[in-house]
Amino acid sequence: MLDSDATADVPSVVETPAVPAAEAPAARELSLHFSGSGVEYLRIWLLHLLLIVLTLGLYLPFAKARRIRYLYANSWIDGDALAFHGDPKTMFRGFMVLVALFGVYAIGGRFAPLAGYVAFLGLCVLWPALWRAGQQFRLANTSWRGLRFAFRGDLGD
Repeated sequence: MLDSDATADVPSVVETPAVPAAEAPAARELSLHFSGSGVEYLRIWLLHLLLIVLTLGLYLPFAKARRIRYLYANSWIDGDALAFHGDPKTMFRGFMVLVALFGVYAIGGRFAPLAGYVAFLGLCVLWPALWRAGQQFRLANTSWRGLRFAFRGDLGD
């Protein structure tokens, strides 16, 4: 057992010297520059329009991927361009899912109004999940300075 005189010399709280808190780095502005031209984009847009019409809309996801690549490649942030790495074939599969869902809605509405309403409600319920998946795909396939973006939003949020 310790006597009271021996414990009186031991401090109850160990004091450490004050360490200055790390200062937050100063905010810095990044320059934003677009290097594309209207004439060049018009040519791309007209070609895409022609291909979309000729393929009855099936070229739409391929056109979207090419348009995003063009816009990102000409969008410079702090001296480096954005990049889009999305696969148009994957975008085509997602596009076909949307076509199928809207097809069910359109065909269901022709046979019975109640079936159309049920399909519409189904689309309303699925839409947030589809939007979320689209955002996840687009941002996961977007990079700047070699860093990929991300979107991890929950459906509940």
